[in-house]
Amino acid sequence: MNSHPLRFVCLSFLFLIGCCFISCSSKYGISNPNALASIQIVDRNGLSETITTKERLKQFSKTNFLSSHPYKKVTRKYGKNLEGNSRGFITAYHPNGQVYQYLETLNSRAHGIYREWHSNGKLKIDALIVGGVSDLTPAAQESWLFDGTSEAYDENGNITAMIHYSKGELEGPSTYYHSNGKVWKVLPYHKGEINGSVETFQSNGSLLQKNHYANDLLDGPSQRFWSEDTLASEESYQAGLLRSGKYYDSTSRLLSEVIDGNGQRLLFGKSSAVEYHDYVNGKQEGSIRIFDEDGKHILKIYYVKDNMKNGEEVEYYYPSLQPKISINWYNDSIQGTVKTWYPTGNLESQREINQNKKHGLSTAWYADGSLMLIEEYDRDILIKGDYFRRGESAIVSRIINGEGTSTLFDSNGQFLKRVQYQNGKPSE
Repeated sequence: MNSHPLRFVCLSFLFLIGCCFISCSSKYGISNPNALASIQIVDRNGLSETITTKERLKQFSKTNFLSSHPYKKVTRKYGKNLEGNSRGFITAYHPNGQVYQYLETLNSRAHGIYREWHSNGKLKIDALIVGGVSDLTPAAQESWLFDGTSEAYDENGNITAMIHYSKGELEGPSTYYHSNGKVWKVLPYHKGEINGSVETFQSNGSLLQKNHYANDLLDGPSQRFWSEDTLASEESYQAGLLRSGKYYDSTSRLLSEVIDGNGQRLLFGKSSAVEYHDYVNGKQEGSIRIFDEDGKHILKIYYVKDNMKNGEEVEYYYPSLQPKISINWYNDSIQGTVKTWYPTGNLESQREINQNKKHGLSTAWYADGSLMLIEEYDRDILIKGDYFRRGESAIVSRIINGEGTSTLFDSNGQFLKRVQYQNGKPSE
């Protein structure tokens, strides 16, 4: 008789728990959080299939999606848990079938482990994501918020970088490595900005360069070394502006100097100065000359103002001073005449460009100097064109009012192809 009240209490308690579970299940739409709710498979031809029926989902319940598969991408979604959260996993594959990318998601947002592999199966990236679009496209990756420590590796399994984040911002040291495992560079970050000393090392461990940053700008002393006891350069910056600098060759001979923000700054290769940059009032302004690794032969010269290319850029054949290409710039846009030359010095082509678009006459010549073609463009639309065989004055094909055929040959007159044009654009 005394056991009946106890049984009643127990049954009532179990009943209440059951009601509560049913209520919660109804509220959150709870299903089995470990059960696959849907799977979307994209094959290598880009065809997509979404599976939601329990019978078909069962065949994937024990599949290891991190092994090799003949798919392009697989997206798995699981049932909701007591809190109403649903896990998901996105896996992509290399053309050879090896796993390429793996991303964990929560409630259709990127959240959890992200890993990426080289096509040989070696791990490439190991990271933690705490927000962003739940997809693997480049646009989706731009939205990801990284957190904690991210690591990167080369195809041989050697670590190349260890980067620390805090909810999407760089926080702490970002360390990069040489292929032999020695530290290459250490960047100290705070709230996404470099603050403190940045040290760069050679593959043998010796110090190559040391810079100081404040709020992501060079600020304070900066040094580069030929060897442990031999300076290549010593500079001083203030809020990103170069105030002074001295630049030396490997014998400590002074090559150039910046005084009160004005002068010529040098950049070094392994054994010599390879770039000469003009500076005015602490900013890069004027010519930039680029030389070969021995510092003897000029490869290119161009001009900069307000951090944009302005004026003529000339690239040279190596090792001669024969121009290869000439481009005119205005505020980082190609504006004016663009010319190219053959190694012999003969003119190869001459084009009129307006704001990066062909606009005006465009002419080309064969290597022997005979005329190849004459075209006229209106903002990249081909209006008319005449095309010639090497050494002949007769027109082999023509385009009029954007309609017709261009006949193209190589520099020696060998036929390449014919291109049909409609409305000033290739119709193929």
